[in-house]
Amino acid sequence: MAQRQRAAEEGGRQAALAQAVAEAENRKATEAEEQRLATRRVEEDRKTRNAERQRLAALQAEEDRKTRDAERQRLAALQAEENRRTRDAERQRLAALQAEEDRKAREAERQRLVALQAAEEDRKAREAERQRLSALKPAEPSKPQADPKGHAARCAPQARITWKRTPGWGALAVGTANCGFSWGLPNKVRAEWRALDICRSKSTDCKIVEYNQ
Repeated sequence: MAQRQRAAEEGGRQAALAQAVAEAENRKATEAEEQRLATRRVEEDRKTRNAERQRLAALQAEEDRKTRDAERQRLAALQAEENRRTRDAERQRLAALQAEEDRKAREAERQRLVALQAAEEDRKAREAERQRLSALKPAEPSKPQADPKGHAARCAPQARITWKRTPGWGALAVGTANCGFSWGLPNKVRAEWRALDICRSKSTDCKIVEYNQ
């Protein structure tokens, strides 16, 4: 009886020990599974964070690219507008310069025509006066023709000396009896008429033989 009781107790202890061992193994297996699952969750979280970080980096890169493109387009538009304004300003400046040049040319042409008209009127008036005086004077015996080259040789040195000292246009006129020259005039026409005027006051048949500027 006692042996059966002890055997029963021994069996109970072994069963309890086996149950404890089984529970310990189950607990270890559970802990291992929990650690595996925890490790897996950590790895999945890491992958998720990496994927999200990459996605955000790609979005940021795309946003930066779009921003750079927009800024480049804006700067290109500003540069194009600046270039257009510069071209317009330059075109207006050149147009103004051309208009001023045309105005000066018209004014110079007008002055030239006025000078020509005045010189022509003076010549006609002098010619009419000469004819009037010739008609009033008694006829004189014809004089021998003088040598124009001799008159030119007489006036030319003084004319050239004066031309060197004085800027502007000058002319030398020689007639049958004398010569005359002009200097310091603004254009060739006035120089010519002035030289002829001086020559005609002292001679007839005056002609221009030399110019200077």
